[in-house]
Amino acid sequence: MREIYTDEVYKKFKEEVRKMLNCKGTKLGNDGGLCTCEVRDISGKNARKEAPQQVFTVLYNEETEVVHCICRLFEFKGFLCSHALYVLRDRDIMYVLDKYIMDRWRKDFKRKYAREKGIRELDSCDSTELERYDAIVSRSCNIVDLGSKSTKNMKIVYEAIKALKQQLEAIVDDVPPLIASTKRQSIKEPTGGHRKGRPRFSLNKAISEKKTNK
Repeated sequence: MREIYTDEVYKKFKEEVRKMLNCKGTKLGNDGGLCTCEVRDISGKNARKEAPQQVFTVLYNEETEVVHCICRLFEFKGFLCSHALYVLRDRDIMYVLDKYIMDRWRKDFKRKYAREKGIRELDSCDSTELERYDAIVSRSCNIVDLGSKSTKNMKIVYEAIKALKQQLEAIVDDVPPLIASTKRQSIKEPTGGHRKGRPRFSLNKAISEKKTNK
């Protein structure tokens, strides 16, 4: 995962892997492929009988491979919690699905969007525009992150985007296009290059990385 996540998020994910090694779970049932488990942390003071243990319910769908923990760390932070990782590992699922690796936490996030922008509008922009696009995407990540934390924040971002869009459209209307749109339509996106199948990122590798860095 080190080569995929940004350094900051990788450290947080590595901590969840460490906590996963100190978890213990109990399978409560399986209803039509929907497994219900209880997971608790048995490390340190939580291992003592007198210390109250937090119990987290984790649901796992065998057909869709969707995992959900009541702690909702993934929904709030964008990476899987130790409880969900424990359930995946307990079921011999030693990889993390691509859908659980958020684009905004990938090292190649900026490069990917700049590259896609260049492919779609290769005939109407130069390297300077691509650099500006890359810079804007980079700076907007924090806004997206803050805006997603609550409905109130989201509404503020929506209103700001709406106002900013109107400002930019007013400016763009006064700027003549660099290249006629008829030529633009002749550009086709390249085929191939996307590997089919389910991307897999090994939990074993993440665990070994954790042990190596001790």
